[in-house]
Amino acid sequence: MRAIVAALTILAASMASATGAPLVTLVSSTFDTSAEGWTAVGDVGSFSHQAAGGNPGGRIAAVDAAQGPIIYFVAPAAYHGDLSKAFGGQLGFDLHVTSGPYTTSREDVTITGGGTTLSWDIANPATGVWTSYSTSLDDAGGWKVGDRNGPAATNAQILAVLSSVTDFQIRAEYINGADTGSLDNVEISGVVPVPAGGVLMLSGLALAAGARRWRR
Repeated sequence: MRAIVAALTILAASMASATGAPLVTLVSSTFDTSAEGWTAVGDVGSFSHQAAGGNPGGRIAAVDAAQGPIIYFVAPAAYHGDLSKAFGGQLGFDLHVTSGPYTTSREDVTITGGGTTLSWDIANPATGVWTSYSTSLDDAGGWKVGDRNGPAATNAQILAVLSSVTDFQIRAEYINGADTGSLDNVEISGVVPVPAGGVLMLSGLALAAGARRWRR
């Protein structure tokens, strides 16, 4: 039954996408008044919330100590748990890095859940300016399983991760040297729930699938 529910969720998201259904914000961070629970890990010289300098308004910033591993911004508990409604939706954020070009090969975004990590790359990020990045939360979004060189993630794998998120990180630095990364306007959105008629249709599909399985 769990497999049937997952299949119906994927089908519903595909239907919504095909019909151009609007997206709704599930969780977001604008950093206008605080860091909203975000932190940073890695070679962090300092981490802070800044009331100005964002895109627009506030931002969070991580200054590189230039002594160790890559810095990542780490999302708070609001981005954990069941985010299955985000399947078929989008992840978006604004990033500002002070130095480039890209000189270290690491994952740019990671989402972990159910023992699996998904990774996504934004290629060479722009430097010295705020830049908006976004991708779809399905198999069209370019997600990989494990690291950036892993296999392409399937819809079933993406849905499984989103159903029990335990960690979400966005890369903050891109060179082997001193630099500063800033983050603003993080948003995870999902598709509007399927209308009643669609739910009835999907329920019929579930019953049919169950009947076929029972006959076997």
